[in-house]
Parts: sequence; C-alpha cells; structure tokens
Amino acid sequence: AQLEKWREEELAKLSKRAAATDRLLDDRRAQIEDLHARKAAQAAAKKKEEEDLRRALAAEFRKKTAKEEEEKRVKAIEIEALKRSNAETLRLRTEQEKADAELDLEYQRLYAEKLRKQEEAYLENIRKMKEKLDAQSVGEPVPSYKRYMPDDVIERNARNYDRLGEEREARDLARAEALAAETRRHLAEQVKWKQDKLDRERAAEAARHERFAHVVDVLEDVEKAESEKTRAARVAHRLELEAQMRDNLTRKAVFPMTETEKSLNADMLARVREYKTLRASAGEQ
Repeated sequence: AQLEKWREEELAKLSKRAAATDRLLDDRRAQIEDLHARKAAQAAAKKKEEEDLRRALAAEFRKKTAKEEEEKRVKAIEIEALKRSNAETLRLRTEQEKADAELDLEYQRLYAEKLRKQEEAYLENIRKMKEKLDAQSVGEPVPSYKRYMPDDVIERNARNYDRLGEEREARDLARAEALAAETRRHLAEQVKWKQDKLDRERAAEAARHERFAHVVDVLEDVEKAESEKTRAARVAHRLELEAQMRDNLTRKAVFPMTETEKSLNADMLARVREYKTLRASAGEQ
C-alpha cells in the first residue's frame, strides 16, 4: 500500500514536472522570440540608420553641388557685367576720340579756309594794282570815279576791306570754337552721366552680391548647426544600439535561471531524496 501510494505521488510529481517543463519550454521560446525580435529590431535600426546616412550624404552632396553651380552662375554674371562695363567704357572713349578728331579736322578746315581767303584777297589786291599800273603805263584813261581818288585812299579802303574780312573770319572762327566747346561739354556730360550710371549699377550689383554672400553664410551656419545636431543624434543612436548588442550577447552567453527552473530543480531534488528514503525503508523490512 505504501508503494502504491508512492507510485501515485510519483505520477503526480511527474505530471507536475511535465507542466513545469512545458512552462520552461514556453519561457525558452519566449526568450528566443525576444532574442529574434531584438535582432530584427537591431537590423531594422541599422538599416534605417544607413538609409538616413545615405539620404543625408545625398542631400549634402546636392546642396554642395547647387552651391557650386550658384557660385559659378554668379561669377559668370560678374564676368559678363565686367565685360559689358569695359565695352561701354571703350565705346565712350572711342566716341570721345572720334569727336575730338572731328573737331580737329573742323579747326584745320576753318584755318585752311582763312588762309585761302587771305591769299585770295592778297592776290586780288595785287591784280587790281597791276591793272592800275598797266592802265597808266599804256596811257588808258582812268575811270571817272577813280580819277580824283588818291592812292592812299585806295590803299586805306583796301586795308579796311581786309580788316572787315579778317573780323568776319574771326567771328566765324569764334563761333566754330564756341560750337566745338559746346559739343565737347555736351559729350563730356554724356560720358559723365554714362559713367555715373555704370558706377551705380556696379555698386548695386556689389550690394546684391554682398547680400547673397550674407544669405549663403547664414545658410552655411544653419547647415553646420543641423549637421552637428544630426551627427550627435546619430552617435547617440549608435551607442544605444551597441549597448543593446552587448546586452544581447550577455543574455545569449548566460541565461539567468527563471523561477520556474528553480522550482523544477527543487522538486527534482526533493523527489530524489524521497526515493532514497523509501529504498532504505524497504531494505530494512
């Protein structure tokens, strides 16, 4: 009867142990599933980190490329503006030189005209005097309107005629010089106005470039600050992943004994001790 009782108790213990074993297996499966979930989370986090890093590098490369293209565009605009400015300055200088050359030619023409008129007047006086002398030498009668006019009066009239001609030429020359001076003044005003306009455009362009450079500096500062913040977050995330990996390695190397395992081991030890006690009692009988 005692042996039968022991058998029943043993079967109950076996059933209890089987239940404990099932619980242990469930715990082990849960641990394995947790390990797999951790590994999957780590792989997903690593993949996401790599994708974020690739996107950040691609965005940084695009931003750098766009910045270089903008710098090239601004430089090309500056070079083109400088070329236009140089071409405009050269054109103004060419116009000024052309106007000066035309004025010089006008002065030369007026002076040549003056010399020509003086030469013609001189030759005309000589011709008249020669005609008078020739008429007197051949005994031709002197016209009535000159018969009683002395030679000094004739010479004085000739000098007055020459003087009036010179005064007229002087007035013409003065008018030409005044016109030339007015033309030079007008051209100088045009050159000054165009040069002032070019200076204003250059100053405005320089101010615009300065504003653009300031905006670029601000964007670079913001980009630098964001890069540092992103880098710090990435480092913190990496450290967290490394800590999780170390924890998983530790858990994989040494699994701590659960309460179910402790209960099962204690039950097995008690059963062994009870079995030994019963064997000893049967031997004594």
